[in-house]
Amino acid sequence: MKTTINKLILSITLILSLFSCNKEEAEPNAITTVSTIAGNREEGTADGKGAAARFFGPRGVAIDAQNNIYVADTRNHRIRKITPDGTVTTLAGTGEEGFAGGLRQNARFNRPSSLVLDPQGNIYIIDMGNNCIRKITSDGQVSTLAGSYYPGFADGKGSLAKFHSPRAITIDNANNLYVTDTENNAIRKITPDGTVSTFAGNPYKYGSADGEGKEATFFYPLGIVSDGHGNIFVADNGNRKIRRITLNAIVSTYAGTGTPGFSNGEAQSAQISPNGITINKQGDVFVTDSYSLIRKITPSGQVSTLAGSTPGYQDGNPMEAKFGAPKDLAFDKDGNLIVADDYNNCIRKITLPK
Repeated sequence: MKTTINKLILSITLILSLFSCNKEEAEPNAITTVSTIAGNREEGTADGKGAAARFFGPRGVAIDAQNNIYVADTRNHRIRKITPDGTVTTLAGTGEEGFAGGLRQNARFNRPSSLVLDPQGNIYIIDMGNNCIRKITSDGQVSTLAGSYYPGFADGKGSLAKFHSPRAITIDNANNLYVTDTENNAIRKITPDGTVSTFAGNPYKYGSADGEGKEATFFYPLGIVSDGHGNIFVADNGNRKIRRITLNAIVSTYAGTGTPGFSNGEAQSAQISPNGITINKQGDVFVTDSYSLIRKITPSGQVSTLAGSTPGYQDGNPMEAKFGAPKDLAFDKDGNLIVADDYNNCIRKITLPK
């Protein structure tokens, strides 16, 4: 009996080993470890330090100059803050689904999914369920920058604009915001005065065509990031591609074949199912993949797996670590990746070498 059990354990180990080898063509010693900063997999709304805190489906992360992490705690309808020592507090939102501005403690959101900070310390939030972009000023006032609650499509200023289930947001060096307007299959641009225009994509047609501005098409775009040099990268989830948009709104395919599956290698032949996206100063693009993996795309066009194995929850060795539907990700000031691990109700960290 004992021999049979030992053989079974050995067989399972070999299978998992083969799976790991098939998944990974990356840099085995390139990262230190995967750890959990806050949350302990149990859904809830508790503030506290580290594992004592609770989240419910966190999707968005952003980091300020002091290394504080801001979290779009989606199913709690709140914005949370994590200090560098891992202490979690509620920054804004009552926790009740709704639509209300004013003092941050009294504000209401409906499934906030992404957020970004400007140099002045203002926080811009994708309020997905309210089809709006909200703003929290440095003095704690919540207002609506653009959008009008009801779903639709319209360019214009402030409440004259309409979105349909926007998902992610980024900011460029001129303080313009860019939004993935997911159900409209478009990338929208918001100037600092709240004027919304369609930067790329056609809300009346989905697809994967490259081209200029509205001639290009997207299909269910999710994550978005600015590289600081005028280029925007989009996690085009429905097309299973990473798209690149230049300052002049020229859209091209940066990585991905568009076919279902998983494979590393050359960017144009790799298979990828992107959710969130970020970029470092060296131009490496990092993506959360629907296969519960973290992928990396170098400027030379090589796609590899940075961390993750099978879906689940496990810290430690990056190739053995497990994530549960990771969504957004962002770099902290020490050059480590912070990941919103949606299904695990946790905020994770991938420590990178200095």
